[in-house]
Amino acid sequence: MSTVISMTPRAASPLSVEGTVKFYLKDKGYGFVTTPFNKDVMVHANLLRRLGLDDKAMQVNRKVKVLYKERDRGLVATDISFVQ
Repeated sequence: MSTVISMTPRAASPLSVEGTVKFYLKDKGYGFVTTPFNKDVMVHANLLRRLGLDDKAMQVNRKVKVLYKERDRGLVATDISFVQ
């Protein structure tokens, strides 16, 4: 009898951080949020659409709260809300 060991790490729970919109490229469909720990979190247009937001919500220097996960290419937003 053989044992199968998965080498795929389990997806970690999303982490939360407050940050600031660094930029958003509407024509490319993504932008970045700068965090206090100097790591940028990518925000994709699909996430904004899924949340019922449009691209105009991603105004430079706007304060946001982001849930994110670490992916192969860096940090990716899984949820975003705007801080008043």
